[in-house]
Amino acid sequence: MNDTTRLRIAIRIHDLVLHELGEDVDIALMLGPAEYARAVLSLCRSCGSDELARLGEQFRRASDEDTQRQRSQQITRYTDAGDRAAFAQPRP
Repeated sequence: MNDTTRLRIAIRIHDLVLHELGEDVDIALMLGPAEYARAVLSLCRSCGSDELARLGEQFRRASDEDTQRQRSQQITRYTDAGDRAAFAQPRP
């Protein structure tokens, strides 16, 4: 999944929470700090709506996949940089 998928899920969560609970969810914050998203997902699980619970789980999985992908990219960058640095060292 990618950021577009997370955005679509966040929009749907926003719409359902607004319609079913009368609460406004900030879509940009859902895609930002993890603390806000966790609070919204907790609301999705506890409100009694099967669809919101399902969407919350989809958003969580997509976020976890995105985090894993970002970590893998960082590890690859650091490893590549370390390899280049090792090759750049003058030999004694």
